[in-house]
Amino acid sequence: MSNIKRALLGISYGFHDSAAALVGHDGRIHFASSEERFTRTKGDRSWPQNAINNIIEYAEHNSIQVSGLCYYEDPLKRLSWSIRNSVASSSTLKEKLKRILKFSQNYIDTTNQLLSFIESLSLSPSQLYISDHHISHAASAFAFSPKQSGLVLILDAFGQDKSGFIGSFENNGTLSILKSFSVCQSVGLFYSAITSICGFKILSGEYKLMGLAPYGKPHFYEKLKEIFGQPTNTDFSTSILDPFDTNLVSKSLLDELGLPLRVPESNIEQQYLDLAASAQKYLEKLVVNILKAYINRLPSSSEKNISMGGGVALNCKLTSVLETEFTDYSFSICPAAGDAGSAVGACYAYLIEYHQASLVTNKTAYLGLNNSALCTRKFLNTIGFKPSSTSPCSPNDFSDLLIEGKVGAIYRGSAEFGPRALGNRSILANPSDPHAISFINTHIKSREDFRPLAPITTIDIQEKLFQETTSNQLLQYMLTLIKIPNDVSNLIPSAVHIDGTARLQVITREQNTFLYEVITDFYSRTGIPALINTSLNQRGEPIVNTLQDALECFCSTHLDFICADSFIIKRSDQPKYTISAYTRNSSFPLD
Repeated sequence: MSNIKRALLGISYGFHDSAAALVGHDGRIHFASSEERFTRTKGDRSWPQNAINNIIEYAEHNSIQVSGLCYYEDPLKRLSWSIRNSVASSSTLKEKLKRILKFSQNYIDTTNQLLSFIESLSLSPSQLYISDHHISHAASAFAFSPKQSGLVLILDAFGQDKSGFIGSFENNGTLSILKSFSVCQSVGLFYSAITSICGFKILSGEYKLMGLAPYGKPHFYEKLKEIFGQPTNTDFSTSILDPFDTNLVSKSLLDELGLPLRVPESNIEQQYLDLAASAQKYLEKLVVNILKAYINRLPSSSEKNISMGGGVALNCKLTSVLETEFTDYSFSICPAAGDAGSAVGACYAYLIEYHQASLVTNKTAYLGLNNSALCTRKFLNTIGFKPSSTSPCSPNDFSDLLIEGKVGAIYRGSAEFGPRALGNRSILANPSDPHAISFINTHIKSREDFRPLAPITTIDIQEKLFQETTSNQLLQYMLTLIKIPNDVSNLIPSAVHIDGTARLQVITREQNTFLYEVITDFYSRTGIPALINTSLNQRGEPIVNTLQDALECFCSTHLDFICADSFIIKRSDQPKYTISAYTRNSSFPLD
């Protein structure tokens, strides 16, 4: 029994992107995954049973005892706010009652689910820790931060009865909230509303709005200020929005903008490009002003670090602006900054509150499902895929195919936690080919043509060519943008966005040895300092999780090859019936 390690099991579920995590008492994250990776339903909000099952299996295999359950928010506070909001809304009495009944049933279901699960783990109700929604967001950022103190900024749509806060975190575990933001001051709801108007789905299309913004001009900026107020912490208001409306937007908002809702999948007219640019500008001005209003209230003993959380923290253009504006500060963000990361955050919040010992800083997002190479070989043999060689694939073998102009995929090691593919579940290609972006978007990803692709490079190449003096945490997890120097941009045209920026990922040899050596070899032989890196999935599909997911994606697209753990699978070497058997007969719902 002395070798048994103890850990907490964290859960986030019920709103969107449910997840589960296993976190040791020292703060180390042993396993973390969104439920969508297993169910193949993007943004799955259901109880994360599949992620939990894998955690239980991982714990048993590694002699870890689950000593407590941590839940990411207070269900009673969520119910209370939802009822108050429903009563105060302008809806009909029938609609109000319908909402209240729905929220009450959700509360009952959540409570019963938690109590039942506690019992199944042979734990007592006293071993259930209920965190606060936004504290969980904050703690998820702390779990990945090398700093032990600093400013904290949490911004999302809403959780429980608020939409975020700004505060300070001290070495002794004390979190002081300087200002809480109500749901009527929701930065996340503002951006989601504009996302909806531009014809994209709320909670999954916000990154599209960010990618669309550089194509437009901020001609609606002044109008947005008239509607939502000056972009300051005191004047900004989202009272015009209904957080429970399907589209978030009211007729009065559309009338003031002079725009109808864009029909999804229709041509994107210039007015929507301009609205996207205006919303991005408003967001950046607003968040910069919020930080300026409170940054001087950071205690002198605190480190100059800003920890960010909530879905807004995933806006890479915003974080790049903040890095430029606050050059004396470092930034820390959980790779899964949305609600999924709160499964980790709930556990970390408990450890900060009750242990307050020095906790581990987590340095990797490779925290999900991991198939062994032996299992991969057996699986491939069983289902009829033929590796190009019986020998393990070397980085040079992979690089050879990319130099030949092939577009490939990589499926190795543990899946990434969060919405970004970081090299273990990725599509890789030569970014010097100017046609690569249209080929990948059209024939592999099956997505909109305005969507950019990202480059990935090594820390050595980055420091030599990309004019960035350090490789910070945001670059490791693809959480910021950088301006690409012209001489580099000319070498990687398919990995640079229309505004000359890119969501660069930088890796070290320790973080991903195989991919580091692929990039190094590719650069030494071609002089091209990066590869295209985009997630291994098609539009509407979560990033692949299992080997079967990866092979189905491979067979259903125009990928030339896939590296499955240590084995190269070339499309040209496979029997037609094998490719046909693993080709999907239907597509995923459009995101």
